[in-house]
Amino acid sequence: MWIVLITSITGVVLVALGATGALGKVPPNKWFGMSTAKTLSDDKIWYDVHRIAGRGMLIAGGLLCVAALALFLLWEEMSEMTRLMIAAGVVLASLAILVSRIFAALDRL
Repeated sequence: MWIVLITSITGVVLVALGATGALGKVPPNKWFGMSTAKTLSDDKIWYDVHRIAGRGMLIAGGLLCVAALALFLLWEEMSEMTRLMIAAGVVLASLAILVSRIFAALDRL
């Protein structure tokens, strides 16, 4: 069950962090967020990038929570390797989509 626990905790953390970015609650800083020269140079760019990234994090976190629920409900019918591959696949796919959205937003701005 540790796979379900880790997947669900990661999903909840991504949803919480994504909400702060999507709602524009994180001011420009060097410690949290996409702290690049471009985002730190202009507040509008900072908030635009973090709104886009925040929405992506909300989606990624939601996908992880759904995957955790599916793993929990189908626990008995899957082998340990299948569970691990599903969790890892959803995590990697979610993060790949998230990172690509962030860099695409930086290129557009």
